[in-house]
Amino acid sequence: MFKKNNKLNLKNAIPFLTISAFSLGIILFYISALINPVISLPSIEKQEDWLYYSAAEPETTFDSNYVNFLPNIPTNENLVMERKITNEHYYPTLLLVGDHQKMTVYLNDKLLYTNKKEVADGLVNPGKTLSFVTLPENYQGQTLRIYVSSPFKNYSGYPAEVFLGSSNALVSYVFRHSIPNIFMLLLTGFISLLNLIYVGIKLVKKRKLLVSKLLFSAFALSAGLEAGFGDILGGLLFNPTINSVMLNVLSIITPMFLIGFYLSKMEVLQQKYKI
Repeated sequence: MFKKNNKLNLKNAIPFLTISAFSLGIILFYISALINPVISLPSIEKQEDWLYYSAAEPETTFDSNYVNFLPNIPTNENLVMERKITNEHYYPTLLLVGDHQKMTVYLNDKLLYTNKKEVADGLVNPGKTLSFVTLPENYQGQTLRIYVSSPFKNYSGYPAEVFLGSSNALVSYVFRHSIPNIFMLLLTGFISLLNLIYVGIKLVKKRKLLVSKLLFSAFALSAGLEAGFGDILGGLLFNPTINSVMLNVLSIITPMFLIGFYLSKMEVLQQKYKI
């Protein structure tokens, strides 16, 4: 009897210990990030000192230290981000992060990057984008201009996130920034798999479908996928359209699965207590 109880306790402890290990890993990651943040390293510089102005009214400029966005920019009109690049980096690279935004990059008058061609070829919604742009060797002292527009009013007038550094450091930053969401995806996937195995065993042995656990498995999996597609790494691994569509769909069905789970539990309680 004692051995049997030990086996039962071990079976109950394994999921708890696994979840605790994942949670502890996430907590330790955030603590290490607070102690030694990547963005403070000299190899990566977040470009924040910009002049903002509308392409239609270039004579009116705004300092990015005092203005976060320009609310008067309509859809499909360019917000221009402008600044001079002074710092030196080995293998200088720009990292551009856009949210449903079309972006075109010029160094002085030389075109370095644009995603408008993709839009012209049928990609109406640029989605969430993550782009690496290599700078030429003589980039120091030149003026960087980034034209940002969006087909959606909620995203118009907002600047793109811009990072400058060596290519290796920027790739490391992207993956390190994605670690919490990768942990979340693995954790929710593991929970979903355990629940599905349990539901399958009950269905085979007792011919009983546990709807509440099935809905919880679906919620856990969709929440993890939402964290994955909403991450900065999602813009690198997936096409912007696929990334945007999946994120929108998951943001709708994730709370629906959670509501369905709570509803099924409430029905069980109502039957049990005859409410």
